[in-house]
Amino acid sequence: MALNVSALAPHVKENASNIITKSLLGLTSNKYVTMQMGIKSSENLNTIITSASLQAGACGWSPNGTTTLGKRNIVVADIMVQEALCQKTLENYLYQLIAKAGAMGGAEDFVIEDVFVAEKIKTAQVAMENLIWTGDIAGSSDFIDGFLTVATADVVTLGATNTFTRTASVLDDIDSLLALLPVGALVGEGLYCYMSVPNYMALMNEIRDKNWFNIQTGGTQALEFVYPGTNMKVVGMQGFGADNSIMIGNVKNFILGTDLANDFEDADFWYSNDNREHRFHMNFRLGTQIAIPAEVVIAV
Repeated sequence: MALNVSALAPHVKENASNIITKSLLGLTSNKYVTMQMGIKSSENLNTIITSASLQAGACGWSPNGTTTLGKRNIVVADIMVQEALCQKTLENYLYQLIAKAGAMGGAEDFVIEDVFVAEKIKTAQVAMENLIWTGDIAGSSDFIDGFLTVATADVVTLGATNTFTRTASVLDDIDSLLALLPVGALVGEGLYCYMSVPNYMALMNEIRDKNWFNIQTGGTQALEFVYPGTNMKVVGMQGFGADNSIMIGNVKNFILGTDLANDFEDADFWYSNDNREHRFHMNFRLGTQIAIPAEVVIAV
């Protein structure tokens, strides 16, 4: 059984309806990347890079443009979350106040089902967030390589001019990364600067220290604001954990592969008569890929 009650004492008298849960953000990366649906195992992301060379108008035919077709393979892992719970484990504790009477009766009704299922899904989503950004198959035996692992590994495609070692200043590093980014990637919508929540907080401290009190955040949600003088949004990503990297690129380049989008929020929870226990099951497919690494810059 997976219920751990070591932090509880045998029941004396408590408020059984007041159940406190951990603060978890859940899945947020899907808002800041491009979702690719319907992937069962792997799929090629087809890319096209073409040039347009301007010429003086004249008679005749003088082609000089170049178009490069490429592909990046995205592999998704089939991942599940399971837990078995025996309600009898709770009967000596405060939950007896809301359990149905009878040793047999009410066994099918898990007294904290709504809270448990909601928290289990959110906890699984936080684990997904970590995989999406910092997953490392080779280094940590994770199911997938996250965006940071992909970006760091593709040094041949990225090139030495697209990456450098972090300094003590988040502001300086962001400005240096923007200077490295190809001009074509700087214009248009969808440019994001991704970093950890601690680095985001450090950035806010730097901004205050430099007396940028007139900065407009654009009324966006917490851990997101428009970087002054640019069309780029800076976001603090829970999935970075303690990773110190800062990465900039267009949302179209960060591909999050899955089979069905709501697999991330659907789960089964049922009572097994055969085993006399409640069971939780969640199953989803997950994978990441950077479509055009040459248009992504990273400081590690």
